[in-house]
Amino acid sequence: FANCLEKEDTQQAILELMPRAGELGGETSGGIEDEQRGQIMIAFDRLWFGSFVSSIVDSRRSTIVLDELLSRKGFLMYFKLIHQDQDIVDRDPEISLQYNCKCLFDEEESGFAFRMEEWGWEEAEMHRPQNLTWKWVVPGKAVQVGFYPPLVIHRLLNWGWKLENKHVVLFSQ
Repeated sequence: FANCLEKEDTQQAILELMPRAGELGGETSGGIEDEQRGQIMIAFDRLWFGSFVSSIVDSRRSTIVLDELLSRKGFLMYFKLIHQDQDIVDRDPEISLQYNCKCLFDEEESGFAFRMEEWGWEEAEMHRPQNLTWKWVVPGKAVQVGFYPPLVIHRLLNWGWKLENKHVVLFSQ
């Protein structure tokens, strides 16, 4: 939050950056008349409060919308690597994540396509599936890519998205 302005600081910045009164049709001495200043502040208060309330409501949304899934920023895909100590069987295995690639969900004339690019590993190391499609399993809550197990969608505390199955995790950027 270090780069965020407090409400009062933002209001002051708007006043300083606003076109001078001559452009607004007010006094010509370069300042903003009190009535115009009041109108700007009332409008800003409503806009600020509306934006604040909308962001709070949106942060509680647990289903992804199509535009978010189709974001050009894409998702970062990680493989789940399971580390199990053969001597200890009463404890859950440790799971680490290995970056694989950037993934994009696309909507094309022929349907939904899923592309992988910007590989994290050498091209020769593994098979790269091509021509994958995706579909909603439960709209906003789960998608399936190709024949792989469905990806269940979760909202993160940072308001991003996590899509996960037993093999991979995808994080929105």
